[in-house]
Amino acid sequence: MKANDELYFSVNRCFGVTKNPNKNDYMLVFEYAPNGDLRNHLSESFEEITWEDKIESLFHISEG
Repeated sequence: MKANDELYFSVNRCFGVTKNPNKNDYMLVFEYAPNGDLRNHLSESFEEITWEDKIESLFHISEG
């Protein structure tokens, strides 16, 4: 990532809860994330993302 690139963090909307009838587990239903999930993004880009950006993204996640 270049220094002049801007990062925009957003929180995917949660549409609700559903139940898997085969395993009897509950699941959260989120809107589709075209760039993948946060875990994958951090795994692939952790060293390139500044700590300031990481903290800012946590702030946005906490706001919901």
